[in-house]
Amino acid sequence: MTRVSKLRDEMERKNLAWFFVSSIFNVRYLSGFSGSTAGLVVGPGEANLITDFRYEEQAGQEVF
Repeated sequence: MTRVSKLRDEMERKNLAWFFVSSIFNVRYLSGFSGSTAGLVVGPGEANLITDFRYEEQAGQEVF
């Protein structure tokens, strides 16, 4: 089970449809992204990393 899957299970228990992760430390823990600026939106069946253009290539290589 992945870290994001565990978060989704907890979200379901708490009846949350979407969750926004803003702490870069938690973004790194959940997604594997090692850049310095990002957010993560987790929803049912999907998780999306939000960052700026400087990290486009890096995010494609590191995330999930």
